[in-house]
Amino acid sequence: FIRYFLKNPEASRVSEGSQLLKNHYFPVMDPIDNFTTEVAETTADAYFPYPAFYNLLMHHNMSQPGANTEVAGHAEQRFYYFNFGNKGTPEDYIVSKRMIKYLVNFAYYDDPTPPGSPMKWKQFNGQEFLRISNSRSDSMADESVVQKLLNVLNLWSYVVGWEL
Repeated sequence: FIRYFLKNPEASRVSEGSQLLKNHYFPVMDPIDNFTTEVAETTADAYFPYPAFYNLLMHHNMSQPGANTEVAGHAEQRFYYFNFGNKGTPEDYIVSKRMIKYLVNFAYYDDPTPPGSPMKWKQFNGQEFLRISNSRSDSMADESVVQKLLNVLNLWSYVVGWEL
């Protein structure tokens, strides 16, 4: 599945990338439960956080000319803005209301968390991520969370050959 992502799908690049991914995601192959979890993590990182963070870096302030337009960030937030069914939990509904409030505040005040908000959503400049949780409070991600996300971004960018 890695060939689909590669900017340069040479056999040596596929082999090197596969080895890097194996070392990162599959440090222990037994028991099978580990393998199942690690396949899920690999797939999740490849399809969700990696393209989303890549696009954040390439498109923040819409100032990146010639950014790779063949890759789209994951649009999971649409399920919180629009009710696509009845599988949501009460916690999902609470998160939905907060996300809609951020969106409305941004449209009205040009700031998702204007003065008087319980927290401040910092403008993204490459290191700030808002953590939206199913609790009653959201927060900016601490350094350890940001570093984990940047590690995913750097690993996949190297493996697929997309420049940051």
